[in-house]
Amino acid sequence: MQTSIEIRLSPQEDQELRLRVRRQTAPHREVVRAKIILMLAIGIKVVGASIHHFLNISNVCLSGVR
Repeated sequence: MQTSIEIRLSPQEDQELRLRVRRQTAPHREVVRAKIILMLAIGIKVVGASIHHFLNISNVCLSGVR
């Protein structure tokens, strides 16, 4: 079942997530989660195939994030 998730970030939250995405020493799982949250915040529907497409990750990586 697909649900619609709307996320609104404060400017500080948005900035922190963008920093996490760019931080080269951040754990991969943390970076992927931050990217998913940012995608939801700008209105991209995050469902199976789109996650793989936008984040260029495998099913194995994605299952660890969920």
